[in-house]
Amino acid sequence: MRAPMTRRAMWFEAINRNGKFITGELAADSIEDALDQLASRELFVRHIQPRDDIQPRDDRSATSWDLQFTGVYRFGTRQLAILLRELATLSAAGLTIADCLELSAENATTTRARSALTTQVDKVRSGLQLSVALLPHLPSKHAAIEGLIAAGEENGDLPAAVNSAAAMIEAQLSFSSRLQSALVYPAFLVVSSLVAFAIVFSTLIPTLAPLFDGHEDAMLAALQWLLALQSIIADAGDGLLLLAVALLAVTAALIVTRSGQRWLMRVVYGLPIYGPICRPRDVVLAVDTLAVLLQHRVEMRKSLSATRSVASEPGLRQTLADAIERVNEGEALGSALERADALPSLIIRAVRSGEASGQIPKMLRNIGLVLNQQLERRIERTVSSVGPLLTLFIGGLVGFIVIVVVESLAAINSLAGL
Repeated sequence: MRAPMTRRAMWFEAINRNGKFITGELAADSIEDALDQLASRELFVRHIQPRDDIQPRDDRSATSWDLQFTGVYRFGTRQLAILLRELATLSAAGLTIADCLELSAENATTTRARSALTTQVDKVRSGLQLSVALLPHLPSKHAAIEGLIAAGEENGDLPAAVNSAAAMIEAQLSFSSRLQSALVYPAFLVVSSLVAFAIVFSTLIPTLAPLFDGHEDAMLAALQWLLALQSIIADAGDGLLLLAVALLAVTAALIVTRSGQRWLMRVVYGLPIYGPICRPRDVVLAVDTLAVLLQHRVEMRKSLSATRSVASEPGLRQTLADAIERVNEGEALGSALERADALPSLIIRAVRSGEASGQIPKMLRNIGLVLNQQLERRIERTVSSVGPLLTLFIGGLVGFIVIVVVESLAAINSLAGL
């Protein structure tokens, strides 16, 4: 007689149909059984593993920050792009997924990545799907990859799904690289100007004051103002240091809570240069992700949940959460998105047109290209205007200080002549 299978406690991370991140435990015969149970509860699973494989946790409401300390290795964005591209290329050549993973493990550059890939090889050879084996090692911002690969496995076009996943990650890396390159010059100007001002205020300006001893009435008003400013900064040095430490402590405290993370993201996205660039970028990323998932026939509800996981801007995340709830109630996607203010009207019209023609993925792809071109032009305009403005501002301050120093030296010479 066959012995009954022992049920094990499984720990999981998932997103419910309202787009809310949850964690929990359940009893199951196997990981596949646990996945079936979670699917019946309409949960989009991000990670699942036997409870015995992780350290005990007393906090059942762990945040995404806490989950970084479970000991599970997660691929970086660049590592994930390389891995997916290798899998897409090798699987298209006819190799099995297990063989592809084994070759990728041999080429891994770090010991932890090699160990993670080797573990995946064993799981896949034992019959586990790639999407399930890969899931524990995916960063939370790339949760859509699991749904895309799972759809490819279900539809029998896994190489195409992996190729789409690789292209999606590579596009994100390409944008980040272009944005960083565009901001190098403005950042260099800001840093160099701060260093120059620090040197001037700490060395040059204080040396001018003793030269006017007994003749303070001959000191330029501008020099008096600079000396007063230097004195205030010097006196407030310890206070400024304590303030910086306090801000770092508050930031660290906020990061470990979900509400704190949302508050910090609202502050960051409200910054003058970062916000106007990264808010549209989040929209483009969400549109592209939703288009790819729907193109590979991922169910609409799961596609929206996965798309919400890749968005960082709080307004967009709330928009997608509301859309998920309305779609679950039977509302059309275009109508569900129309009530939100975080999405451009161009996207709403494209979705409605796609619903009418039955080609939502194609319309989203096209609108994503248009929005991406608009974003590229916005970045070019921003960088082309910020650079000259910073140059003029810094040049004006340097020129002002130079004039003050020259005029002060001339006044000193006049006093010496007297």
